[in-house]
Amino acid sequence: MPDLRTLIVTGASGFIGRHFVLAAMHRFRVYCLARRSQAEVEIPQHPNIQWIQTDIADSEQMRQLAAFLRDGHEIEAVLHLAGYYDFSLKDNPAYDKANVQGTENILDLAQKLGVPHFIFSSSLAACAFTPPGTAVNEATPLVAEFPYARSKRKAEALIQTASAEISASIVRLAAVFSDWCEYPPLYSLLETWLSRSPLSRIIGGRGHFSLPYIHIKDVITLFLVLLEKGGREPGVRIFLASPAGSVSHAEIYQTACSYSFNRPKKALYIPKWLAWAGLSLRCCFSRMAGIRLFERPWMARYIDAQLSVDPQATYEALNWKPRPRYALLRRLLFIIENKKIHAYSYHFRNQVQMQRFPERKTAVLFTALCAVREDVLEQVLKFMLAPSNILQFFHCQRVDSAFLKALIDLVYQLIMVSVRSRNRSMISDHLGSVAGDLFAQGFSRQELVDFVLLLGNTLIQTLRSRSEIQAIQREVVNSLELTVQYCVDEIRDVCEELQEIPRLDRAVDDRNEVRADDLQRILGKMESLSQLFR
Repeated sequence: MPDLRTLIVTGASGFIGRHFVLAAMHRFRVYCLARRSQAEVEIPQHPNIQWIQTDIADSEQMRQLAAFLRDGHEIEAVLHLAGYYDFSLKDNPAYDKANVQGTENILDLAQKLGVPHFIFSSSLAACAFTPPGTAVNEATPLVAEFPYARSKRKAEALIQTASAEISASIVRLAAVFSDWCEYPPLYSLLETWLSRSPLSRIIGGRGHFSLPYIHIKDVITLFLVLLEKGGREPGVRIFLASPAGSVSHAEIYQTACSYSFNRPKKALYIPKWLAWAGLSLRCCFSRMAGIRLFERPWMARYIDAQLSVDPQATYEALNWKPRPRYALLRRLLFIIENKKIHAYSYHFRNQVQMQRFPERKTAVLFTALCAVREDVLEQVLKFMLAPSNILQFFHCQRVDSAFLKALIDLVYQLIMVSVRSRNRSMISDHLGSVAGDLFAQGFSRQELVDFVLLLGNTLIQTLRSRSEIQAIQREVVNSLELTVQYCVDEIRDVCEELQEIPRLDRAVDDRNEVRADDLQRILGKMESLSQLFR
């Protein structure tokens, strides 16, 4: 069996990234870079997937990643899908951090690793709306002036500069949807139009607002085609992941209503100024009621705007085009069926897509955990070895200090990884095993519990003095205190189970010695476990 080609995929936990990884994991070896854990996004464990939780905007993390990947398989391509966007139209530091600095760091990573092909997901939204009778094509410049568009323009400029040394493919995406919808503006429209609300018949303007929409399956196929064709000579090629033309609000409304109600539904078209006034009032009353609407008054300025696309050059260059059966107006039947039959899953998937977080609180917490690690380890070790604490940590003071430090470091790493991945199961898998070994060597249950509580309390107090933690006290409580409690409960469970075994063959019952050879074996186990978390 030939060796698999190796890819780096950024944004692997996002909507497009998750679909791509699931489609590609049987034919490629994939290094998945993501802010969320593999378990959180429900991507199964697979021998071809190596999941790396990291922040691509962090230059130091990218430097460490480059050193790690340099010793692995030769990487043939980078598929850069990571990015930030929201629908507020407000500027946000996350645009430059994730979309610009993140792209610069990934380009640098690709160059350090000698990756020949760099694929970047850009957006047709960064192009200006088109006058009637005209269309965006591969040569159209990115001239839109809202924050997301500017960040994509800057990112593309970085790729143009780097293309003297690397083959780059820029893919400008249409509005990407699935059979579950998962495109927030479309979801919001369908929620209104297919409801019993008095607003369900209202369409702003003449219903001419139109965008190009592309199904996620066609997007994945395009990326796979690009990967199969491979990188060519240094330079940049621009492709449009889009059907030709666009789809209007009026078309979506009539098609969706026909599928949902088995009959056409007459729309009520209102002038642009009235739509703006209505949106403003609705948003105002919603804020007073503590409800956050997806719709914003600024959206009224784009009523009847059109973004039409002519992607013919892409079709010819790649021998690819969107399949007719995945056109939006045909897939609305599937979307509405999922909305009716699988309502909970449908709304859950779409609510996830509508939540945009510039920076995950667990990522901030994890970074802080890394920063205070040595300080906390030193504080805990000093307290446990203090002569005044010999009764509380009797056995800990009778073992080698290097062993004790390795034990503290192992539990610290378990807490760090659990916080980052939001998955505490590894505590049961690893801490329980080591705690059982120590209990069998004479360490009391209370001594082990006190050790973990000491580590947790020292860690929490140290973190609360840091400025970046002040705004996420609740996250500290949820992620750290509960994780420490989980560790304590695991130790208690393991020790109680071992106590129930008749005449447990422990190294120590009534004497206060531990066996050096057994401690060396436990130390070896802890060192092996520590390697799993690095």
